[in-house]
Amino acid sequence: MRDSISKTVRAEQLIPAGLRVLVVVWMFATFAVAGVVHGQPPQGAIVAWGDNLHGQTTLPTSNTGFVAVAAGLSHSLGLRVNGSIDAWGNNLAGQTNLPNPNADFIAISAGSRHNLGLKADGSVVAWGDNFFGQVDVPAPNADFIAIAANENHSLGLKADGSVVAWGYPDNGLNNVPTPNEGFIGIAAGSYHSMGLKSDGTIVAWGSGDSGQTSVPAPNAGFIGVAAGGFHSLGLKADGSVVAWGLNSDGQASVPAPNSQFIAIAAGPRYSLGLKTDGSIVGWGDNDLGQTNIPPPNAGFIAIAAGVNHTLAIKQTGACCDTNGADQGCRESVLQTDCSDSDDTWTGNSTCAEVSCECIPDCAGRECGDDGCGVSCGTCDDGDICTIDICSGGSCLHGIIDPCCPPSGVCSCSSQDECGFGFCCNLATGICEQPPCSIPTMGEWGLIVLALLLLVGAKLAFSRARQPA
Repeated sequence: MRDSISKTVRAEQLIPAGLRVLVVVWMFATFAVAGVVHGQPPQGAIVAWGDNLHGQTTLPTSNTGFVAVAAGLSHSLGLRVNGSIDAWGNNLAGQTNLPNPNADFIAISAGSRHNLGLKADGSVVAWGDNFFGQVDVPAPNADFIAIAANENHSLGLKADGSVVAWGYPDNGLNNVPTPNEGFIGIAAGSYHSMGLKSDGTIVAWGSGDSGQTSVPAPNAGFIGVAAGGFHSLGLKADGSVVAWGLNSDGQASVPAPNSQFIAIAAGPRYSLGLKTDGSIVGWGDNDLGQTNIPPPNAGFIAIAAGVNHTLAIKQTGACCDTNGADQGCRESVLQTDCSDSDDTWTGNSTCAEVSCECIPDCAGRECGDDGCGVSCGTCDDGDICTIDICSGGSCLHGIIDPCCPPSGVCSCSSQDECGFGFCCNLATGICEQPPCSIPTMGEWGLIVLALLLLVGAKLAFSRARQPA
């Protein structure tokens, strides 16, 4: 069989700042930088299209938390952020029988009927069809940092920059060119292989009868590679894609504008490119709709090209309710799902929660929001309110504050019923904000009378205490 399996590429070395993307062994792919990504990569939900004869595009029930995808002949793989693998589709050769323990994986790759999984400890696990020894990982099975599987052969990139090849013995697939050093990325095609060197050059070996191993000049400035059936792709540091080899279905004709690509993938007779804006471009054979990107064509973070089906990951996060009521936080949702006018989207799986406890005095909040979507009142100048100011028939908590409602809402019969800074207007029986109302003549008379009575009472008390 002369078909090829999916190959995806992402890189971070040599990429200009504007094109820098998260890569390395979190991608299943045929290209990886010599290193391990620390920290959690972007995650999302898988989107699949194209041929589904064997259920290869029928997605797992729990479609969330995926960080990488790999597409084989008629089966699919997905790597979750927790290090486990999901597999679905054709299982004739046991390619969807997951290894035990299904944990600690950091990269995946799919061949025709076999798979490779890279563990966090640098070992490779292989399963499925082994007719050509493609799942017999050579010893020592250690220090691997990237993997690539296609057709009936496998590749592994070691931490020291060397490439190990095993499986199908013909076409020189296992004969890595010398010097076997300085590699930072690998790609496996149907009957040819590719390696990316740290100096930005590409080395290709195996069958070259369609020109797929003849890298176009200038062979420089590459940051990624992908190998198809009989064609090859190279991603340049400037975001352009170079394609060569068989072009029977236009698989080597990159559509314009050839710019802003950050990832590439190659099927047997078609190609894919992921752009900086999260959109996917597909070209070449489309007999089964493998290049018909489902709308909306946005938000994608990973791609994989199978023989006749395509996989991609859309980044998911959470919808957060912006009114502060309950945050509306929903885990693992697509950005396009946050369509409500009061929703915002975050790339994290959880919102930055604000405690939904009512704060009666609006402490630390602007007027209009008490943390539970309840208004604290109106404050024209945006100052912090105190909701109990001049309310509830008492002003004991009142303070001078421009948010205080107008005078007239607090009744009083003496000054001590109004808070500090407020006046009890004895004539009206209400608390007022300064400046307090000027007493009327009648009110002045009452005040003078009260003072006279107070002075008289004090004098009488003093005389009563004097000795006879």
